[in-house]
Amino acid sequence: MGLFDFLGGKKTARTASAPAPVAPTALPEQEPNEAVAEAPSLLPAGFASAAPDLHLPPEAPPLEPIDPTEIEPTLRDACAHLERKDLPGAMLLYENLLARGGDAAEAVTTISADLGANGFTDALIELIAPIYDPVRHGAIAGINLLQAYLTVQNTDAAQQLLDVLRSLNQSDLETRLHGLASALEQQKRARSGSGRGGEINMISLSKPIWYYGLESAPTLLPTQNPASKRIAFVPLAVPRAAADRGKEADVDPALLEWSRAIPLAAADAFFFTANYAPLALVTLRQKLEYWPHSVEWLPEQVKSLSTKEGGECDYAVTGFVQADGDQVNIGLRVWETAKARARKLFTETCPREELGQRVAALLKQLLYYMETQPLPATASPIAVRSETLSTAQMTGYAQSLDFFLTEKQLLPREQLGDAALKLDVLAENAVTNASDWRAIALALSAQVRAQAVGIKSASSSAKIQAVALHIPELEGIVASLS
Repeated sequence: MGLFDFLGGKKTARTASAPAPVAPTALPEQEPNEAVAEAPSLLPAGFASAAPDLHLPPEAPPLEPIDPTEIEPTLRDACAHLERKDLPGAMLLYENLLARGGDAAEAVTTISADLGANGFTDALIELIAPIYDPVRHGAIAGINLLQAYLTVQNTDAAQQLLDVLRSLNQSDLETRLHGLASALEQQKRARSGSGRGGEINMISLSKPIWYYGLESAPTLLPTQNPASKRIAFVPLAVPRAAADRGKEADVDPALLEWSRAIPLAAADAFFFTANYAPLALVTLRQKLEYWPHSVEWLPEQVKSLSTKEGGECDYAVTGFVQADGDQVNIGLRVWETAKARARKLFTETCPREELGQRVAALLKQLLYYMETQPLPATASPIAVRSETLSTAQMTGYAQSLDFFLTEKQLLPREQLGDAALKLDVLAENAVTNASDWRAIALALSAQVRAQAVGIKSASSSAKIQAVALHIPELEGIVASLS
């Protein structure tokens, strides 16, 4: 489960009880001229008191307690109002339910989850904050409230609530609270300007990463349907990445590579469908380095992708990649961007050496869930794709991105590290997977980009020429390699 996914409660009814209405006590009748002792006035001098014969209306009796069987239907009706963007209608139902004693833990959790998932964070805070009791309502409603505070960047309230939730000492929430604490610290540093900081840039790639470098072979790509749905793949969170950027070196570099490679592979797969136009996003800091994410995107960040500035995306896929000893946990979460609503979470746990195969399995599930349509066989020479991926190929996506951004002067050349070794790894992967267009294209485009910035590797160039020369669409590009 993601760190910023609003959590729903189990819809079980709670038996409400309230005291029976008490009838107002009748005042004794007085004769009009009967003397009445005047009580000392508590009003400041110059203020008139109410007329002594003014009869105030009795207090309204308490509302009728809600029937437990009404709670779940009321919550469903309110959620339907939210989905229609009718917040006033939903709030009327919620306020009536809470006023009539329908404020059990399950109901409060569901209300907070539905308001948050539909993007009404201000209303969530307004309704839940005054009544939330961590002992009575439980930690889940509190986590939803905490996420709302983070969304509106109320760091003071978020810190106070985080301290309260930690004091509950619930071991099953430790990982989630740790992620929320990291997000809170990031917000504090961003507000104060402390830490390494710097401008964060978002790079959007609308074509497969391997195509950048092979543009002279335009027939490789199919023509996209203008009516295709747009789907964005954002960098995955690495939950164990230190919130303090100064500790980034302690993070497993393979995890950081995979956090970029998996979205690139997913966008690649969706590009070769008939009904989706994918974008792969990459975050950089001041053209100096990649910017790792320690937590998944906030709902409001996901929602921003639905705007014109965000690419007018219909869907987004966030997720995480996390090491647990020799095992790797991977999660891909599908969002509907306009509503900032999480739709589905796909997860896999596998040994590191099986990462590629398991990512391929996740992508197959994702393609099926999103009801993708296959391209006609004539749309592209690579319309028929392999459904397998190796861990080496996953690394290839990340390394191909390195060369692309370096050639575009968006990353300094020093970020490449041992560039010749990376080229050799990509070339060897192409030889091993000579029947897979993806492996050849990743190696060839990286070679072209490297050559453009003066990096050459004779051994890798020879290997790529050996496996790519027989492909007509690539003959001219292969021949240009020195």
